[in-house]
Amino acid sequence: MQKTLLIVDDEPAILSSLKRMLYRAGYKTLLATSGAEALQVLQDNPDIRVVLSDFRMPVMTGGELLVEIKQRYPRVIGLILSGYADLDSVLEALNSGAVFKFLTKPWDENSLLDTVGLAFQRSVSEESESNIVLGVDQLLSRSKLLENLSTWMDSKAPVTVFYLDIKKFHTFNDSLGYEVADELLASVAHTLMQNIPDTGVLGQMSGDEFVLLLPHACSLEESQRLIGRFLQPFNELVSIAGRELHLSFSVGYGVAPQDGKTPELLVRNAQVAANRAKHLGPGCVLRYQITMNEKCRELVDLNSDLYRALEKDTLSVVYQPKVCLKTGNIVGAESLLRWNHHALGMVSPATFIPLAESSGLIEPIGEWVLSMASSQSKAWSLEGLPELLISVNVSGRQLQRNTLAKKLKIFYKYREPPPRCWNLKSPKLS
Repeated sequence: MQKTLLIVDDEPAILSSLKRMLYRAGYKTLLATSGAEALQVLQDNPDIRVVLSDFRMPVMTGGELLVEIKQRYPRVIGLILSGYADLDSVLEALNSGAVFKFLTKPWDENSLLDTVGLAFQRSVSEESESNIVLGVDQLLSRSKLLENLSTWMDSKAPVTVFYLDIKKFHTFNDSLGYEVADELLASVAHTLMQNIPDTGVLGQMSGDEFVLLLPHACSLEESQRLIGRFLQPFNELVSIAGRELHLSFSVGYGVAPQDGKTPELLVRNAQVAANRAKHLGPGCVLRYQITMNEKCRELVDLNSDLYRALEKDTLSVVYQPKVCLKTGNIVGAESLLRWNHHALGMVSPATFIPLAESSGLIEPIGEWVLSMASSQSKAWSLEGLPELLISVNVSGRQLQRNTLAKKLKIFYKYREPPPRCWNLKSPKLS
């Protein structure tokens, strides 16, 4: 039986694109162009288990819609998919408990499908109330965990919340399939359960995300020691379905009441810290800081600006010469992508390349760089320079496509500048 979800967006083109993608992935999709229409569709179709909604819509925002859905249909899981940059409103929706995950436009197909799959897993878990038995209190689902945390916080005693997220779990879904990935999650949960610190309580927020509660405050040094012991079993490979896998976790934490005065806000802020820890080395444990929310806002804005960077002529390519040490002659060049932001100036590739990777923009940008490098090669040849070997960095996403070799042949054969609609300048050797 197909899994049914509702897509809500006031732009027909986006509805059509999402419907095609999700249909190919095996889902049954229903569509709505407004909050009122979505509520009617839900009333007429009780088999809907997941709602994927845009945020910025007239009359009723996606956040308001999902709050209303949560009140009427508690077991329906809500997802936000939006390019709207008002992160405060999005965070408010997330903190309400009505939103399971927030995804940005333009979306990454693999991440979106992975998140939709996790949402259906969550729906099944809540409906059957048969979540993996976790912690000293035994059946802590997200709602039960928040209830437990609320009781602790009402006593006014310090509480520490650790948020643990398995890094790049979607790759296991892709390579192993969802059934084996579910077995992997069960194995992870069992291992964590056997290693819970004294007085601790463990809960499962979603398939690959866990929360550990401790009824006291923890310093950064204490947190690092505690989490090191807690995750020590994962220093070894995990055996599943005849394969040995390495797992690592992003870990962030917050301490009440300083880092959150409500259970939802405290957990959310611990998650923000865990998201920041994803970009750091293994074994790093971060405590939430209020500046992290500002960083999130900056990244959302930057991602929106990157989406328009090609058409606004703010991307360019420069070339790092490769010199033969014996002759001193230039024998090649490496293509280097640069972004001159309209307000921030030159943005480091270490900042915008990961954004391009996570949003899926790396593919069109990567193709543009290949095209520019090919046309530059032709330009130098026409100027009488000897043939130079130009190297271009490509993304793993491009390598996964079967079209890369074909496009390279086309670029090299014609070696024409990119389409005029991109309106980009021809770069110079520097």
